[in-house]
Amino acid sequence: MPPEVNPKQSATVALAGLSSALSMAALWAGFLIPISRTAFLIATSIILNITIRYASKKTGLIAFVSTVLLGFLLIPSRSVIFSYLLIFGMYPLWKGFIMNTPFKAQWALKLIYLNAMALGILGAASWIVGDLFPIWDRLQNWHKYIVLCVIQGGYVVYDIILDYTFAVFHRFYHRHFTR
Repeated sequence: MPPEVNPKQSATVALAGLSSALSMAALWAGFLIPISRTAFLIATSIILNITIRYASKKTGLIAFVSTVLLGFLLIPSRSVIFSYLLIFGMYPLWKGFIMNTPFKAQWALKLIYLNAMALGILGAASWIVGDLFPIWDRLQNWHKYIVLCVIQGGYVVYDIILDYTFAVFHRFYHRHFTR
């Protein structure tokens, strides 16, 4: 006699698989169309964010790990996969885990995470390549602060995009699929 199948577990695996497949399609498109790479990476974040917030953190983690493993096997560009692994895939997971903290602490934790990842990536790249940004050394300090403020603004816009797209999906889903 076969064991009973838990429909909730089946739905979790199916949703994680669907999320992983959509993310892989976006990562592959980001590899094929380099000029739109950032847009496709943001699309993978949106897909993972919807998965985490609609299903669960566990489902999102399954989708993230399967996307990373499949990406390393199927996508020739390692920069696309590492971008997804370190920023565009991990950030929605991080955001999902800190979602229940107070608003100000949540933003502080988000910015700490994104800055740590950005500095880690730049540090690793400069260690591997050498002098990655020679122009950075020639900038005056106030120019460097302006660049850092622009990066912070980009992070805030990215987070707002994730929240807005989830709200749009949520309204669409409830309007058309729940009755």
